Amino acid sequence: MGVLLVGLVVLAGFVRSELRRPDPLLPVAYLRDRGLTGSLVALFAIQFAVLATMVSLVAYLEAGVGVTAAAAGLVVAVTGMGSPLLSITTGRLADTMASVASSSLVSSRSRWAWCSPVPRRRR
Repeated sequence: MGVLLVGLVVLAGFVRSELRRPDPLLPVAYLRDRGLTGSLVALFAIQFAVLATMVSLVAYLEAGVGVTAAAAGLVVAVTGMGSPLLSITTGRLADTMASVASSSLVSSRSRWAWCSPVPRRRR
């Protein structure tokens, strides 16, 4: 709970500092745009879910599968490196399908499928 409080105090200090500067790093007025604010909130939620998944994956690999901490870390590192590569493919799919939601689903599914420690069943 203390860390959350410290984070809120630092955030308030950042906003106060940005409001006073003539050339702010992030103009706080941009956050009045509902589209940008909604996108940032969604991005935060997605990153929170990805972090929770990564922590759970490492715990599962170590406790459930029995791999070493180094091997579990390698799996997580490889997963993180695959994301930028798949972003190119996902962007092209989004352009052809004209649907960002479906392309992010394709990217998410393909990113996790190839690094899964549990073999998938073939149909």
